Amino acid sequence: MPKVKTSRIKYPEGWELIEPTFRELEGKMREAENDPHDGKRKCEALWPIFKIAHQKSRYVYDLYYRRKEISKDLYEFCLDQGYADSNLIAKWKKMPHFLASKKHDNGALVALTSYHWKRFLLLAVLLSFYSPALRILPLACWLAFTPAIQVPLQPQEPYKFPS
Repeated sequence: MPKVKTSRIKYPEGWELIEPTFRELEGKMREAENDPHDGKRKCEALWPIFKIAHQKSRYVYDLYYRRKEISKDLYEFCLDQGYADSNLIAKWKKMPHFLASKKHDNGALVALTSYHWKRFLLLAVLLSFYSPALRILPLACWLAFTPAIQVPLQPQEPYKFPS
């Protein structure tokens, strides 16, 4: 008699702690998929589904990278079994940790790229030339985010534009 192959999945240690959250999110996903979408555009009907998939990935990302509460085996298991989106997590890993989930006043996520950060610093430097009260702003920015750079204690004379 041939051997019967079973497709039992061995769950890694710690799965029982995160399983209830995934079951709850899967229930919400089923509700969102079965929700009638009469009168809605196709993209509007898919928004709740994307939101829940995003929540699941964010949950795994936070547990592994921020709180460090799950093991690498459990993290890789979640990615392999499709509980989280590895491409989305890779995008979050590329962002600096202090910009990964900044909330704006209306609740929308705001992600500053290095391009926006450089523009902010340039604007701060330019503003410091016109207002003596703002001369400390570039110094504070550089000290906060690049502690290895030696910043002079006395600000230099502002550039005088030719008349």
